[in-house]
Amino acid sequence: MATSQRFTDLIHTDVIESLVKELNCPRKMVKDTYFSELARLKADARVEDFLVVLTCRKVRDVLRHHIWRVPSSTSVSLGFRPNSARATREPAAH
Repeated sequence: MATSQRFTDLIHTDVIESLVKELNCPRKMVKDTYFSELARLKADARVEDFLVVLTCRKVRDVLRHHIWRVPSSTSVSLGFRPNSARATREPAAH
């Protein structure tokens, strides 16, 4: 049972690290949101097989929404940058 718990902890750690890189958000914010959403989903779950996937999806939605709500001056100072901002920026003229 202890091995199973260590494996689960490693999965959570890997998912959190992946979300930190993907969303460019502070690790603490991602970790807190992740475990909050995991607990909320786990409370209602009958089957726990897909909790990590569902939690990951929910964290992405929550933090992407949060990123867009942060004033631009704050977002720059905290290192937040919406992923789609890069795609919508016009190319520099040469």
